[in-house]
Amino acid sequence: MLLSTFLAKLHQIDPDVLIGHQLEGVDYEILLHRMKERKTTYWHRLGRMKRSVWPQYGGRMSGSFFAERQLVSGRLICDLANDLGKVHTLYSYLSLRLI
Repeated sequence: MLLSTFLAKLHQIDPDVLIGHQLEGVDYEILLHRMKERKTTYWHRLGRMKRSVWPQYGGRMSGSFFAERQLVSGRLICDLANDLGKVHTLYSYLSLRLI
C-alpha cells in the first residue's frame, strides 16, 4: 500500500530528478527489491516508460546495473552521499592541514 501510494505521488508530481542520500548504493536497490517482491502494481511509474515486464534484475552483485537504470528511464538520479561525502572529507583534511 505504501509503495503504491509513493508511486502514485511520484507519477502525479513527475519530477525530472530523483534526489536522495545513499540512493544508488542502498535505498534504490531496496526499493526495487521490495516492489518486485510485493508485486506492486504500476511499478513502472518509477520511470517514465510504461512497462509490462520487469527487466532481468538480480541485485547489484549480479551485474544488473543497467537493468536498475532502465527502470528510471527519463529521470536523473542524484545521490548526495557520493559528492557530499567527498567534499566534507576534503574540507576536514584541509582544515587539519592548516592547523
